[in-house]
Amino acid sequence: MFLKNLLERRGLETSIGNASAYAKWVIDQVGGDTASGVKVSQSTAEQLPVVFACINVLAQTLAHVPLELLKTSGKGSEKATKHPLYELLKLSPNGEQSSYQWRETLEGHRNGWGNAYSRIVRDGPYPVALVTEYPNATQPHRLQDGSIVYLTDNGDKNSSRIFAADMLHFAGRGFNGLVGHSPIAMAAETIGIGLAVHRFGAAFFGNGASPKGIIESEVPSNTLAPFVAEFKKNYGGLDQAHGTPILPKGLKYKPVSVNPDDAQTLETLKYNRTEICGIYRVPPQFVMDLERSTFTNAVEMDLHFVKHTMIPIFTSWEQELNRKLLSAADRRKGHFFKFNVQGLLRGATADRYAAYHIALQDGWMSRNEVRALEDMQEAEGLGEFLVPNNMIGDVIPDAQVVDVPAEEPLVASIAERMAANERKSTLRCAGDGAALGEFYERYNRFIQKTSLPTARMLQNDLDCTPEEFVERFAKRYIERQMNQTWSAELGIIVNEAVIAEVFYEVKNEFRT
Repeated sequence: MFLKNLLERRGLETSIGNASAYAKWVIDQVGGDTASGVKVSQSTAEQLPVVFACINVLAQTLAHVPLELLKTSGKGSEKATKHPLYELLKLSPNGEQSSYQWRETLEGHRNGWGNAYSRIVRDGPYPVALVTEYPNATQPHRLQDGSIVYLTDNGDKNSSRIFAADMLHFAGRGFNGLVGHSPIAMAAETIGIGLAVHRFGAAFFGNGASPKGIIESEVPSNTLAPFVAEFKKNYGGLDQAHGTPILPKGLKYKPVSVNPDDAQTLETLKYNRTEICGIYRVPPQFVMDLERSTFTNAVEMDLHFVKHTMIPIFTSWEQELNRKLLSAADRRKGHFFKFNVQGLLRGATADRYAAYHIALQDGWMSRNEVRALEDMQEAEGLGEFLVPNNMIGDVIPDAQVVDVPAEEPLVASIAERMAANERKSTLRCAGDGAALGEFYERYNRFIQKTSLPTARMLQNDLDCTPEEFVERFAKRYIERQMNQTWSAELGIIVNEAVIAEVFYEVKNEFRT
């Protein structure tokens, strides 16, 4: 009879479908027992307002933040608007949902069941649709070869087996490679307390918001059943809460004093709400609990919510999308998905404008870049970077401008290291020609090793390999030093300017 009733409720008398999926559906409807006596499941948990509000906050926040497909270029990152996946994620992942609805639904599933699934439909090298799968009808399995497949049961004759590469799986905390923990299952006792308190309040007001009572009578109780039903009908509920009961002769009504404050109803609700907000890491004011909210801490809590709640969720989504939707070639070309959290971090208007003012004054943002962040169009003449007057040096006439090589600081560093080594080593030789010759043999390798990184940086401007450049540079400089007239008293003269002069001399010889 129980099974028949369940089948009739489901409307599937002749098509039970996948047995394990049906069993999961039954468990989800019935729920699990808790110490409070309330059965808690993913379906019933959202009847508790704070659970529904927390899931709403997380799902809607993720859904409204722009999700961009970007590509790294020489000038930074830019939107990959020509990529086939750009419009798919930006507008409509499938024919039934917008991008907002698709993300809101999946994040709601993840925070309810601990797992969210979206099947990847491919036609050629790129996906053409992302179909939302119900988490209660999807089950991952690990095969004997270690690979993972997802079994989905969408009703009779619609069961399918999907390989992991074709299923986006956004898992909650505790992910073991197959499934993530359900926050509702892990916090069933806490949610059960909240549901029990709400049911207590509903029953209290349903019974006229008045204490329960007893009726004293000398008449046998089994003969009073019709009277009890009539009494409850006439004086139970809010509409009859303040009526004057009329009792037959011989009956006396005695109320039993039950004060809801004695049961700490409000305190329990507040504590329960705080606990559930902590489970989902949602600040209480985000679910309209403004008891401890002030103008001072509101902005800080907004920032805390973004940094410690949403950023980890965004990162999880980004990595799954990069891993499953982009090919290896796309990733090598610099493509990646990124949530644009700039809007969430804007802060108050005064704080935002103050930050823009500093950026403009210091010259690391242009006015058009600021306008873009405020969703305003670019304006002609506002693309230049401003420089404060106190940071502008004396203007050098064009005739005096010298073209300074970009590698000059590196060459100066090479000259300093070479000169320090050469001075110390040649003084130790103290006029010993043999020892001096041995030093310059070792010194050749030192010069090549010291100057090779700079030569590699210049290889696009040279008509030789970096190794050929440093070999000629070392040989040319040592020959120049060995041709000096030296004595035991004075040693060999070492000059950093000479080292730099030889470096540029060799560079000019190899210039392309």
